[in-house]
Amino acid sequence: MNGTGRAEAAHGRDTNPAADPPHPGDRWRITGPVLTVLVLGLAAWVRATNFVGICRLDMFRYLELSNHVLSGGSLFSENVFYASSRLPLIGPLLASNAVFGWGEWASVGWPFACSLGTVLVTILLGRELWGWRVGLVAGLMTAIIPIQVELGTQLLPDPIQAFFTVLAIYCAVRAVTRDGDRWHGWALAAGFALGLAYLTRVNAIVFLPGVLAVGAILRPDRWKRSLWALAGLVGALAAAAFVFFLLTGDPFIDWRRTAEFYSGYRDTGFHTQDSSFFELMLTTPSLVWVPYLMVIGTIYAAIDRQRRSLLMLVWAFGFWFYLDVVSGWHGLDDSYRYAEPLVVPAILLASAAFARPVELRKPILYALGSGLALVVVLSSMHSLTPDAVKQFTGNTRWTAVRAVADTLEREQPATVWVTERWDLYALNYYSGFAFDRDTLSSPDADVNASARLFFTDETPYPAEPGTFLVTADPVEEEHFEFVDGFEQRYETLAIWRRLATPE
Repeated sequence: MNGTGRAEAAHGRDTNPAADPPHPGDRWRITGPVLTVLVLGLAAWVRATNFVGICRLDMFRYLELSNHVLSGGSLFSENVFYASSRLPLIGPLLASNAVFGWGEWASVGWPFACSLGTVLVTILLGRELWGWRVGLVAGLMTAIIPIQVELGTQLLPDPIQAFFTVLAIYCAVRAVTRDGDRWHGWALAAGFALGLAYLTRVNAIVFLPGVLAVGAILRPDRWKRSLWALAGLVGALAAAAFVFFLLTGDPFIDWRRTAEFYSGYRDTGFHTQDSSFFELMLTTPSLVWVPYLMVIGTIYAAIDRQRRSLLMLVWAFGFWFYLDVVSGWHGLDDSYRYAEPLVVPAILLASAAFARPVELRKPILYALGSGLALVVVLSSMHSLTPDAVKQFTGNTRWTAVRAVADTLEREQPATVWVTERWDLYALNYYSGFAFDRDTLSSPDADVNASARLFFTDETPYPAEPGTFLVTADPVEEEHFEFVDGFEQRYETLAIWRRLATPE
């Protein structure tokens, strides 16, 4: 067996791969980091060429919140977006918008970086448990699996939460596989990363038992090390409480506002859980490969019979159980994007099946077969990506609002009225907040002193000559001039100009 083979064989044991002695033929120590950079470059390219941008309702609310704060408003105003306490999302967004303005790349830069971070941590976790080959194959799949690509350029908590969740598991693994005294730092980092995931979306706390169980599953003789993650978690929550106290005088405002929101979430009309997450994974282009990877990985785990594989199974099936059974109890709907954190363990187990052949009489046949299967999987993932992003990039509603923003920029109206709130939010952002309208505050608020963009849901429409009206409803009143129209998904969005009313 050559040096690489010996190193890979050593990685098959439940020990720390980095602690294995170097071998003259172990090329992975040099090529592994180089290939990691190439995989990250591929991930960035795939995301950039399948760019989604700002096109969901929650995204516009986050950006309205950012505009509200940067215009002098409070992060916790009474009428502000309920998710204002998501500091790991809001903090970087405020910094990016303050420095780079309202461009879509500036607004999705942090989720994009977190998506690449998930690719990197997946590689490192695979290397820690199985070796470089498994880590790189897992990184390659994470780089191009549709759900990662689709969410990687959207302003949503999902890619941020997924990154910190995977990072927490990785740090917990390092804490129990490291020798010496540095394991304390890894354990604290695991808890701190979990705290950041929780602050991004509260349901990330379901990973706390998993983080604490890493030691018991992977290294039972070191199970107490995992308990140190609790100190890191407390540290993250205490730091956030201190920030909340400085901003509002109430260190627990995050818990109170979140509890109030979820207590009435079922009454908002947004809660729908008509299908299981298993059904979603079979029918959604972004997730369609995940159940197959879990089947492949489960078969491999049965053959591998190692604690590392058990850890991945507990991670994947534990979170799956939460999504399908537990999440409905507290009002979580069945959006497929909530499944993102279970993608990594499924990928890691499947990558181990492809990249670490079991001992067979014809290993060359296994290598050729698994190589061919990997090519098919990667090609299929890549071919599904356009369908995954098309539902957003091809959404005619937001395309129409973008076109309206371009037209208004040329026309430069003094005042614009909009008859649909979501169109107002989108138009406000796509116009770069050029109309100085902070829709999170009342029209007479200080931050709206120079506002020129307003919402109306009543007729007759405002009568000031020169006023513009953006609506999808028929305008039957006299003295309105048609300016331009754009096709939406269900109707036509049009711009009208109010003419001078004859005496």
